[in-house]
Amino acid sequence: MEEFIPQPQTHPGKTPGPQPGFRGAYPGRFVWNRNSPDYFNDTLALLWIDSAGVKHVREFPVNTDTGDNSYDTTSSLLPNRLYRYTNGWHRDYNALSMNEYAYNWEYNTADDANANEHWDCDRNGWLNTGSTLDYIRVGSAHNIHMGSVDAPLGRARVAGWSAGCQVIPGMANWTAFINSAWTGSGDRVDYWLIDARDIDRSLWGQTCTPDGSHDCPFRITSFPYVHSHTTVGAASRFSQYNCSTANEGGPEVVYEVKIPRHGSLTVTVECASPVDIDIHLLVMDDQRACLTRHNTTFTRAVAPGRYLIVADSYVSGGSTYSGAYTLHVNFN
Repeated sequence: MEEFIPQPQTHPGKTPGPQPGFRGAYPGRFVWNRNSPDYFNDTLALLWIDSAGVKHVREFPVNTDTGDNSYDTTSSLLPNRLYRYTNGWHRDYNALSMNEYAYNWEYNTADDANANEHWDCDRNGWLNTGSTLDYIRVGSAHNIHMGSVDAPLGRARVAGWSAGCQVIPGMANWTAFINSAWTGSGDRVDYWLIDARDIDRSLWGQTCTPDGSHDCPFRITSFPYVHSHTTVGAASRFSQYNCSTANEGGPEVVYEVKIPRHGSLTVTVECASPVDIDIHLLVMDDQRACLTRHNTTFTRAVAPGRYLIVADSYVSGGSTYSGAYTLHVNFN
């Protein structure tokens, strides 16, 4: 680090709010910008209340993916998820440090396992070449820190400044950010990373009638949740998930669930033979973003955030086993 980085002052009267990051949206806008790789084209919105009780919001440019690094040393945080940070260190200066390990919690990231220098899953915000070799893995040390970049924002490249950390470019931006974000060493900071495409459309006055499609999934708003439906007549967008080799080429029904806290999610499906409906838990709307699946029931530890449950029709021997089912969902 060539530049001197000033240390922030402790502000005991300041109250930090949740810090949202928006992948694929420039500061001042919430419109998906296609998130070209290796640029500072995301937004970190800093929220806080000062000692006088005045509320503040300030937006900063940031990258929420990786820079141009080798695949075995890089991974991107998955969006639509809460990550717990602390006022801590990055190398030799104060920054916001990933602190999930303090809660004995493993968080997931996306890894460029085939070393083609971009994520093949478009829902990670990068390119889509059709490869299935990228995968979800456990992450570590994805801090929020500074990148010493000297170039116009539209041309500045992330390059080696990030192997997956959230990096704010330039000394002026970083100083303004950390002086406003910092409260005291060891204080907790909640960071929500959101894919700009997944901002609830109702915020813009757009509504849809939930029908179980990918564009307008059924919404699970309370637990326990029970829903009887059928996959017959539904669309078939997914055929094979990264969490299984099963042929799920039949029609599927999609559910959205927003988890409010860390806990366990249990999903069960019931269907009468010969109907065969399998259930999948996804972190985003992509068949390569599957955390777990089963043909009857599963329980999965989940962090606060947005998930999709997909009830998909099994295919075997040229036959599609779609039909009626009942879905049970509970959270503890």
